[in-house]
Amino acid sequence: MLVTPQLSLSAIRQPAFLYGPDGRITAANDLAEVLAGRSLAGRSIAAVVGIFDVRSPDGTPLMAADLPTARALTGEEAVDVPLAVTVADGRTLHVLVTAAPIRNGGEVVGAFSIWQDMSVRERMRAESETAAEELRAQQAELREQGDELHRAYADLDRQRQLLDAIVRTVPSRISLWAADGHCLWANDTMMALVGRARDDLIGRSWQEIGMDPRVVAPVMEAVGVVVATGVPRRNELEYPSADGPRWLEYEIAPFRNPGGTVTAALVVSRDITDRMKVDETLRRRLEELETLTETVPVAIWVSQDSACGEITGNRMANELYEVREGENVSAGSPPSKSIPPRRFFAGGRELSAEELPMQVAAAHGVEVRDAEIEVLLPSGRRIFMLGSASPLREASGAVRGCLGAFLDITERKRTEEALRESEERLRLAQETAHVSVWDRDVRTGRLTNTPELLRLYGFDEDLIDTYDGWREHVHPDDIGWVEAEREAALARSESFDLEYRILRPSGEVRWLSSIGRGYRDASGEIGRVLGVAIDITERKTAELALARSAADLQRSNEELQRFAYVASHDLQEPLRSIVSFSQLLERRYKGKLDADADEFIGFIVEGGNRMQRLIMDLLRVSRIETTAKPLKPTDAGAVVAGAIRLLDSPLREAGATLEIDDLPVVRADAAQLEQVFVNLIGNAIKYRRPDVPLEVRISARRERGGWELAVQDNGIGIEEEYFDRIFQMFQRLHTYDEFSGTGIGLAVVKKIVERHGGTIRVESTPGEGSTFFFTLPAA
Repeated sequence: MLVTPQLSLSAIRQPAFLYGPDGRITAANDLAEVLAGRSLAGRSIAAVVGIFDVRSPDGTPLMAADLPTARALTGEEAVDVPLAVTVADGRTLHVLVTAAPIRNGGEVVGAFSIWQDMSVRERMRAESETAAEELRAQQAELREQGDELHRAYADLDRQRQLLDAIVRTVPSRISLWAADGHCLWANDTMMALVGRARDDLIGRSWQEIGMDPRVVAPVMEAVGVVVATGVPRRNELEYPSADGPRWLEYEIAPFRNPGGTVTAALVVSRDITDRMKVDETLRRRLEELETLTETVPVAIWVSQDSACGEITGNRMANELYEVREGENVSAGSPPSKSIPPRRFFAGGRELSAEELPMQVAAAHGVEVRDAEIEVLLPSGRRIFMLGSASPLREASGAVRGCLGAFLDITERKRTEEALRESEERLRLAQETAHVSVWDRDVRTGRLTNTPELLRLYGFDEDLIDTYDGWREHVHPDDIGWVEAEREAALARSESFDLEYRILRPSGEVRWLSSIGRGYRDASGEIGRVLGVAIDITERKTAELALARSAADLQRSNEELQRFAYVASHDLQEPLRSIVSFSQLLERRYKGKLDADADEFIGFIVEGGNRMQRLIMDLLRVSRIETTAKPLKPTDAGAVVAGAIRLLDSPLREAGATLEIDDLPVVRADAAQLEQVFVNLIGNAIKYRRPDVPLEVRISARRERGGWELAVQDNGIGIEEEYFDRIFQMFQRLHTYDEFSGTGIGLAVVKKIVERHGGTIRVESTPGEGSTFFFTLPAA
């Protein structure tokens, strides 16, 4: 039976190619031609590049000279070269290409290349080893057919030599082992690893060869299992070395004799330490990236499709959007019937889904930076975000999705809004209150101020921007003492509060209050003075007017008091004469003249007596100020005791009962306070009910800043409409026939209480009694 190269390559279960010295394919197995979708015999390396669109993994196109096969034809081995190819059905495969030169007596007579699909690497390796075993079985069968295959022997020998050359020179370690651990065959790579020639290797056990038991013992155990079961095995093994841990990948396939019995196991192994290190580094980087993504205080969203139809976020993003982990938050996803959609705003208008940063980045393949978005969440809460979005791309450059990273700036926006509102309120307050803020740089003389300062000085433009410019508008009579007092305060590190006049361009004089303080720099010198200026013209005008009115009032009061005192004294003498002679007429001539004369004389006497009492009351009113003494701590209880002693006789006549509570020490003029109690208790005696025993209670209670004292009686009471009238001068509620008096007593009480800084009021019920309350400062 004639064995062709195609028949030999078909035993390899990976795409395999055999090239002649001219760089054209002399044979390719069925897997290679299925991928190509055509026959590959006679195709050049350049044609293979075109058929499979061969390129580097990152998409960079390659030339024919860049392929591992071209390098093998020059005598160089190319092992595990990663390439990307496009097969007949349109799929893109990432393969590891191994190419080795085929030599005949040292001359390169061709090249052998295998493509290993990385995604199905394990399966292909197992199948490859099985194929190798089957190939060896075919060789054994062919040898047994010696005579029948004599005509094809030369061709078979060439094929055997070719296959042997391939197996011997591939970079993988290939060896055939019996179940008892003896080596039956090994390729050149395996012999180089153990440092023995083939004759010194074959027929020896792995222990005799001196192989590392930490590596080989597990493999030999697996060899025994494969020989016993006929089931291929694959595994990865970590073992220690002088350079640190290393990794070995091995595949074991059963080797059968022509009768189908498993007699040995074919072991194919390779060192995958570098790949494992890369995988471990990649795994750690992925873990670090995942940890960083979940812990960074940035909302990160990712979409794996260019339409951004599905977008998911990290923990921060889920918390910001108030969603569950893994929930799709794409604005283009179908809205829920029960939950309102999120709404997005920017630049004062609502955005559509297509205008959002991630959608724009994915649709146009551009990066969107510093996008500020306002989001209205379904819960009704508003948030503000600032961030960027970038497209994710395939190796070919096509957009495959998008990544968005945003900061939650809600609190910052609220703070900015609050600051704007605060500044606006401050501006309105400054304008309304005519208050300006100024800042002076002592070194440069530069003066910075708010617009209100210009209005205070009567300017439409910023013409006061230096200290000297300010000085020019201060009233010349004030500038000297203003600067002196301010500099003295700055030297003492104290604030200053100055009131001075300014001159407006129109010639108008205005009053300003300037309050400020200095700030020292690192050298300890005053470098900056900051303060406010307030227009107090109306207040100063009112103060001056009030001062003039107070002075006028003081003069008027003094003149009135002098008049009252002088008048009372001047009126006393003629009045005493009138009363005295009227009383003398009454004693001598009463009953000697007619009844009318007696009545007229009685009128004169009574009128004179009333006039004397009125003058005495006027004199007491005038003495409230002229004889007043400074207020000092005074025992109110002792003062009340003195008043009761003065009223002892009328109190006894009235059969009065007195109830005196504990009274405080107050700040008062003791003589005037006694007059208050004498008048109030005296009124209780005068206006008592004739059929009810008089009761008087004096009490006190603490109130903020002082004391409120009360004098309560059970007399005839007062109608509410007269509560204010009774404290006015000469106001009486009864006739002289009903009750004597001039109507000055309560007016005197009110004047004394007000002199002490207090107030007086009355509460009364007609027929039940009255209570007079008045306040005094605490001692």
